Amino acid sequence: MKISIDKLTDNKGQVDGVPKNPRYIKDDRYKKLKQSIVDDPEFMELNPILVYDTGKDFVVMGGNMRFRAIKELGWKETECAVMPKDTSVELIRSRIIKHNADFGSNDWDLLANEWNTSDLSDWGLEQTDNFAPTLNPNSERMNTTDEDICKELGMEPEELIRLKHITGFSKLFKDTEYKKSWETKTQILLKKEHKA
Repeated sequence: MKISIDKLTDNKGQVDGVPKNPRYIKDDRYKKLKQSIVDDPEFMELNPILVYDTGKDFVVMGGNMRFRAIKELGWKETECAVMPKDTSVELIRSRIIKHNADFGSNDWDLLANEWNTSDLSDWGLEQTDNFAPTLNPNSERMNTTDEDICKELGMEPEELIRLKHITGFSKLFKDTEYKKSWETKTQILLKKEHKA
């Protein structure tokens, strides 16, 4: 059901027995949320804001950050899923949590090998500390050399090596036997000094 923005209100604890909205969002994530709404406004119809009908207005119980974003974006109305006035407090409370609960888990290996990680970030998927993918040897990214990566990122080979160690990427290959593909500037200088 489409509802005018001016009939919607934030959950500030004004419904007896229902605490104020427990969710918050950091600035960088909020910017991404706003951009995702701009990029795909139709998704708001597929994922309506959850509201409670008080009889005089509609209190947002799920989708508070999206509500804030569409107000700032100047929307006049949005799709809402409405809980009627006779909905019990216990049911409202459970739906607030269920609306934001993440029951599933991500297959980080699959995401790393089959999805563009930049897109995932833009779409709001937060990569956690356990994001240490096992690279799929059949992935077309496996043919990318360190030299290609350095050219793409504008890095020196030494910087790439440090980056691999800092991010834990090198741990993925700790039992791999390496062949000499290129030497770093530091290694070349050390060899020259050693020979002298």
